[in-house]
Amino acid sequence: MPGRDTFAEAVACKIGPACALSSGSHSLRCDCKQSQELPPSAQKHVLHISQLLERVEEQLRRLAHELRPTILDDLGLLPALRILVEGVSKRTRLPITVTGFTDGRLPPPIETALYRSVQEALANVTKHARATKVRVEIQRNSSNVRCSISDNGQGMDVPAVLRRQGERGQGLIGIRERLDPFRGTVDLKSAPGRGTEVIISLVDHVSTDRGV
Repeated sequence: MPGRDTFAEAVACKIGPACALSSGSHSLRCDCKQSQELPPSAQKHVLHISQLLERVEEQLRRLAHELRPTILDDLGLLPALRILVEGVSKRTRLPITVTGFTDGRLPPPIETALYRSVQEALANVTKHARATKVRVEIQRNSSNVRCSISDNGQGMDVPAVLRRQGERGQGLIGIRERLDPFRGTVDLKSAPGRGTEVIISLVDHVSTDRGV
């Protein structure tokens, strides 16, 4: 469905040029011996550039892991979300906690949709909310899975945000598009100065099929 991977496409566009820089870091390190023939001031510039490229490589590895972590396939949603928020917290210095339970594995497409939706919501928080803490909570009952992302930030005028097609509005649209195939919904609770909560809910097909 168009727009479902908007987050991944946006990140790919941003890190594409960095990938080209990163691919050159290996060549730069290989030329270290030749750089020793340069004047001391030039050697310092080469060393500084090499260190910058190494940091770029580290960030690219982290971003690639967050886009589709293997742990999502291996261990499931909650461990993957904990790795995700650890990376976001490290980059933004924003405390983020993950709580809840799934009582076993969810179908892989649902895990992916929830993971990407949380990514989108956290991106909105870090860009717009001015929050000092964020909580991600997953709950699963006999008929549905509920995920909430709440922050203590500046809040917003929800009707105004839903009306406009700005960056924050596009983020909500992206979440809705990911949830549509699973009869999922996303609700937004907020008010100026009172923080924001994004509530995602979708039908638990596994429990429904089993007649739980």
